[in-house]
Amino acid sequence: MKMKNIFLRALAVACLLSVSVCAFAQEKTLQDLAGRISESFVEFDFSYSMTKADSPEITGTGRMEMQGDDYAMTQGSMEIRCFGGTKWTIDDSSQEVVIESVGETSGFDITANPSVLLASFDEIFECISSSAASFEGQRCISYSLVPSADDTGIKDMILYLSSAVDAVLGMSLQMDDGTSARFVLRNFRLSAKVDAGRFAAPAEFGKDYIITDLRF
Repeated sequence: MKMKNIFLRALAVACLLSVSVCAFAQEKTLQDLAGRISESFVEFDFSYSMTKADSPEITGTGRMEMQGDDYAMTQGSMEIRCFGGTKWTIDDSSQEVVIESVGETSGFDITANPSVLLASFDEIFECISSSAASFEGQRCISYSLVPSADDTGIKDMILYLSSAVDAVLGMSLQMDDGTSARFVLRNFRLSAKVDAGRFAAPAEFGKDYIITDLRF
């Protein structure tokens, strides 16, 4: 449960590019992708695995919708919604809701959520190389990235884009503590922006729900 809660921690979104180490063609590709993500309604399904020596593998699936700083992620009975700087973690099975202000993204937040990785890879990482590759049976381009700061807790990341550079296929990360995280994205779609109100949490919850408000 602890690892699952880590997986379901906060999302933060921004798209201001600073990929300075890549060759121009690589940089332009990532700039174009970051620009399209920041100007679109983004949706996809995902699966993930997290492994660490002497610990059981953690796996799961979910669905993500994101737009600007707002997002909605579902995973089983758990749902996270972020709207207007407030995050709701909703567990229908235990009838619990935790409300928090969106804070600075930490390394664990990054590995715990593909939305953070997609929205912030341009700020958090620098590209050191790219090459033709295969990911989940699809031809693609892989980008090797390293963090631009020392406090992310991340050692390196590989981002996999479709050969047409119109979809993100997945990503893999190595953490400083030895944790490995891998995300596979499916049904990746960019479309025109929608009414941001769709990301807001319900105005009310059932009378049996326990609500914890941690906003500062």
